[in-house]
Amino acid sequence: MFNFEKFISAITEQNAEVLRSFFAPDAVIRWYDSNEQFTLTEYIRANCEYPGKWSAEIQRAEETKEGMVIVTRIFSKDFTTFACSFIKLIDGKITLLDEYYADYSTEIPKWRQKMNIGKPINN
Repeated sequence: MFNFEKFISAITEQNAEVLRSFFAPDAVIRWYDSNEQFTLTEYIRANCEYPGKWSAEIQRAEETKEGMVIVTRIFSKDFTTFACSFIKLIDGKITLLDEYYADYSTEIPKWRQKMNIGKPINN
């Protein structure tokens, strides 16, 4: 069984080892608002090197035929946003993670551009 609360906790704690355990090795992760597609290693790096600290609060989690949908409030003293995560699971592991953020932006943040990771979802 997929433990979505521990999954969100691993993201918030920036715990690369635990976060990796939720994914199939060849998982695909897509952030549509910034038009980025990541490998698992790139996704973990983007999350674990995200600047600053933040908290997360699960607003809603629903099982689907293929996996789960999770809506999460992400916040710190400086910002609040929401993430809607569409998760495809096979044998309890994430094989596809499509995420949409409420702070719509078509530009990749400068701090992540410097990482030189990911590739465009749509050209």
